[in-house]
Formats: sequence, structure tokens, C-alpha cells
Amino acid sequence: MQPAGRKQFRAPLGDVSNSNALDSQNVGSIELKMQREKIRNASMTNDQRNERNKKRHEAYKRKKADTSNK
Repeated sequence: MQPAGRKQFRAPLGDVSNSNALDSQNVGSIELKMQREKIRNASMTNDQRNERNKKRHEAYKRKKADTSNK
């Protein structure tokens, strides 16, 4: 039993496996890539954003059509 007024905290949903899929260097590079993407997306004009969304939607429709035909 814990003494009164004293709380123990643990990290929620921590890694419970014995293997690490990502080492610290890879995580750093992934974070850097995400930051660059965030900056690039924030600086896009509305026309560029609409064009990107249009291409993504078309790719989604193609992929969905391919999987339904199989």
C-alpha cells in the first residue's frame, strides 16, 4: 500500500515488447521529415492544396476500384 499523499505514475501505453522497431536516430529523422512536411503544407496556397487533394482523391478512387475488381 502507498503512503497517503504519495502517488505513483507510470507511462501510459508504454512499449511492452522486447524489441525496438525504431531506434533513437530513426525517430529523429522521422520527426524531422514530419516537421518539414508540416511547414511545406502550411505554406501552400489554396490552389496548390486543392490540386494535392484532387490528386490524392483520384489515387484513392483508383485504389478502391482496383481492390473491388479483384
